[in-house]
Amino acid sequence: MTLHKFSRNSVFIILIGILSSCQTIDDISSQLTSSTSSNNDSSSGGVSKSSYSIFYDQGDHLSDLEEAGNIEDAAKLYEEQQIYFAKYQKNHKDVLESLAKQLNASRVPKITQTTVALESVNWPQPAADWGATKTQLAVGKASISEYYTTKLLKNPPYTSPKTVALQETLSKLEQKILESAGSLILEFDHFGSSSFFEQYPIQVSISDGLDQQFSVLLSRLGTKEIGEILQFSKNYPRDILGDERWSVISNEFVDKRLNESDGSNDLRAMLAALNDTELAGFTPTNLGSFRFGFLEVTSRTLLDEGQLEFSAEIEVDLPVDIFEAELDTALSSSLAEESEYLFIFDVALAKTRRTISNSKKQSSKKVVGYQSVANPQHAMAQNEVTQAQMNFQTANMNHMSASSQYCYGLGCIATAITTAIAATGVSDAQESVQQAMKNLSSTPTTIEKPVFGTYQWDLTKVKSTKSMTAHYYVIDRKNKTYFKSTFDVVEHEEFEVAYNVHPDDPRHDSIVRESLTEKDVVEWEEAGSVVPLSQLVDHYLSNIADVTKLPTMENLRKAMLADRNKALASYADETFTASTQNDPRFDSVVAVLMPDGGLGSGFYVTPDIVMTNYHVVKQGDFAELRLYDGQETFGKVIARDLRLDLALLKVQARGKPVQFYEQNVLELGKTIEVIGHPRGYMFSITRGVVSAVRKMDAPVITTAKDVLQIQIDAPTSPGNSGGPVFLDDKVVSIVSWGRVDQGSENLNFTIHYAEASRFLKESLKPDS
Repeated sequence: MTLHKFSRNSVFIILIGILSSCQTIDDISSQLTSSTSSNNDSSSGGVSKSSYSIFYDQGDHLSDLEEAGNIEDAAKLYEEQQIYFAKYQKNHKDVLESLAKQLNASRVPKITQTTVALESVNWPQPAADWGATKTQLAVGKASISEYYTTKLLKNPPYTSPKTVALQETLSKLEQKILESAGSLILEFDHFGSSSFFEQYPIQVSISDGLDQQFSVLLSRLGTKEIGEILQFSKNYPRDILGDERWSVISNEFVDKRLNESDGSNDLRAMLAALNDTELAGFTPTNLGSFRFGFLEVTSRTLLDEGQLEFSAEIEVDLPVDIFEAELDTALSSSLAEESEYLFIFDVALAKTRRTISNSKKQSSKKVVGYQSVANPQHAMAQNEVTQAQMNFQTANMNHMSASSQYCYGLGCIATAITTAIAATGVSDAQESVQQAMKNLSSTPTTIEKPVFGTYQWDLTKVKSTKSMTAHYYVIDRKNKTYFKSTFDVVEHEEFEVAYNVHPDDPRHDSIVRESLTEKDVVEWEEAGSVVPLSQLVDHYLSNIADVTKLPTMENLRKAMLADRNKALASYADETFTASTQNDPRFDSVVAVLMPDGGLGSGFYVTPDIVMTNYHVVKQGDFAELRLYDGQETFGKVIARDLRLDLALLKVQARGKPVQFYEQNVLELGKTIEVIGHPRGYMFSITRGVVSAVRKMDAPVITTAKDVLQIQIDAPTSPGNSGGPVFLDDKVVSIVSWGRVDQGSENLNFTIHYAEASRFLKESLKPDS
């Protein structure tokens, strides 16, 4: 016997089939869907009914409302049931047309009235009438918007031609107003109570309007008084004008303000004008016809030598012209010659000093090793395997029990189902065993546990002091006066710094966060000391009685140079350095810097030719060279010999050539000296002896012909390659290579002077 189970959907389909003689299935489904999906029934404030049927649908409801004179409710019903009416518009065409006619009858008169009002607007018109026109445009837009709030009237078949006409009238008038904005902005009084953009009847691009006409407006601004400029800035603030145009207005204002001063003291008048300018919210970038210059002439020697350990940063809080120059050219610069007031700033000293008041040892722990311990995850994985195996046995027993049961007739169906379920349980349990075994095999039996040991780090109180001494000079060209002053800036800061915190300390990060580090101290020490320019000006004005007569520019330069030399002399007294005054050999040696970052040594063999190693220049064509006196120059490779590991460079800057050793016999044990740049430590000298003279394989490439070399024990490192080996004042060889294998120490080999001399002569032959 076969049993059939019917669902609610099946019953619904049967019902649809019975009713199909009256309506199609789509129609019924749509009506049911529409009625059940509507949330705008009367209980929720809408006019739609809670449900509709094939005997009373939404169209019937709409017709009833219209016949009863409830036109607005009928319009609302259409809005609530838009999906339905959009699909069955043809079925309800008559009632919809009738409803639209009645709705238009109540709404079109206002549309017509608004259209007439807009058509009567005469444009262009005086600015005094713009407000009324703006109101008329707003009324027109509001009327159209209000009309279209009735959803039925938004459909083209039901929209009144009067509304379309209003839209066209409104659009044409707005276009006309927009096109005339460019000319009317020039006729507008921008110095009145409001801006052009606030009063104009339609919205105009502020950027476009100002870009086109700003130059004309600016020329008018130049004829206005300060009060009118202030009003202009209120009408067109910075966020409208933009930074660039705002600076132009600001400069115009400060220039007007300066012109209003009585001129009793130009600098005081300038500061007063700037103060008023700042209070008004302006940000001038220059002082117009008033030239105020600022020159920084800090010694490059002090900078290069590291005497100035931090910078002096001038906070330019005044709109002045800024310029940097060397002292010998500062007073003849165009800025110096054109400025009515010239401030010159020269840092003589900028030093840091540290003192450590105390240091306390702090106990902590660090990782000193690891030990293997049992992995608890492995025991858990083993338990999971045991449990999975037990579950598998239980599932097998259940399956065997189900399979052994006796059944008859329909009871066998239940038995078969039970047996199938039990079989599935066996399969699942077996899969769980396999997964548990896999997990166990991937879980290590032991893990490495860190072993901690105690250690101590230092919590140190560091007091750092920054001291700066600076000279500044003020030249007043108009009054032909001169002022000089020196001021000191001293800053103190205390730090609690953590030193020697071990990276394997588990609390490393928290210790560093809770205290400071050496990096924090260095950052503070290297940060520039800020000196506001206005502070210098205030100091000058408060001491203006101490001004002296302005000397000639030459005498002034000498006086400033004398101050500079005092600072340099003070620096020299505290500087400890090395001298090569009695060793002219350093003047022959150069550093060879390759474009790829390589560094080697070299030496002049003629006034404009430098010798170095082939493996320094390799196949490069050019190299940068640095001389002992700090001069930098360039060289072009003109010859190279891979076998000898030698190369020659033609150099722009001329130098002092060396002399090669010329005797055939070289005594072993003689003291030799190597000058070069080991590991980048420029112009270092090391000493050793001549260990041996040997014929050996070529340094760079193995050839049938050996190269004559001198073995030395003077220490050399990368950076020495290509450098000269001196016996007294003669070059006996050129550093080439060394043994660096384990057990080797100062086992270095150099190219014999005979090989180098021969290479030089052959390379410089006319036909070479």
